[in-house]
Amino acid sequence: MTPMSFEAVTKIESILGAALPADYRAFLATHDTKYLEPPLLVRHIVPVPGSGPEDVVTALYTATDIVDSELLGEPEEKMVIVGHVEPGGYLYMCFAPANFGSMHVRFPYQDKTFYPVGKSFSEFKARCRPDPESDV
Repeated sequence: MTPMSFEAVTKIESILGAALPADYRAFLATHDTKYLEPPLLVRHIVPVPGSGPEDVVTALYTATDIVDSELLGEPEEKMVIVGHVEPGGYLYMCFAPANFGSMHVRFPYQDKTFYPVGKSFSEFKARCRPDPESDV
């Protein structure tokens, strides 16, 4: 873990008042580029109105990005934005005790519902594949 990412990870944990899930913490320790090349396609667990069976994840935020955004998300829902989903959506991680570490997509300008895409970061990654239509 680089000193910068370690500092950012510990700041996130301090703000949340809890340790990050081990799989996500390990990812953040080495993840240093926000935008994904190629983007990822993530399969939905439940149907998402207006989407096909998959959504395009174009960014997974670094620990520094998350800290710089001041853990932007939906505090009352215990959801923190950890990535970007096209078109106009976000990838969230839940920090509520009952669903701690679960991953969700949401398109806040179209729908207020959080749609699950993994019970953990590892499950989310297992539901992803590189976008074959990407220009990268």
